Amino acid sequence: MNELIKFTDNIFSMKNNLDKMLEEIIDGGAKDEKNEYSWSPEALTCETEKELKVYLSIPFSKKENIDVSLKDNILNVEGENKLEFKEKTNILRQEMPLGKFFRAFKITYPIKAEMIKASYKDGLLEITIPKAEEAKANKIKID
Repeated sequence: MNELIKFTDNIFSMKNNLDKMLEEIIDGGAKDEKNEYSWSPEALTCETEKELKVYLSIPFSKKENIDVSLKDNILNVEGENKLEFKEKTNILRQEMPLGKFFRAFKITYPIKAEMIKASYKDGLLEITIPKAEEAKANKIKID
């Protein structure tokens, strides 16, 4: 059983390392030398006719510890989460990400940047990005 646990831990470690490497390649080194990010939140992105939605799973954080910004059509989300215990506690196994995090998304639609909204509740960050009129689909009547 211990061998299975070690094998599983190794797989998770390899996945996390690969995620970090791919994030650096895709984001072009978006993080700076002073702030080393330890993980990237999992995301769900959706689209309706009027808006884009981005949902990020960020457990054990507070909205004050999360920064959302948009620059050059890149949506950046960064911050830190911590799990605080009421008494001294030894962690026996950690599979949940903790520490500084970073995630970036390239926005390829014309959007209304000044109307972007974000909310954080129950460990889920929801970002709503309204599309600009030219990004919305036009229905064309067929004669």
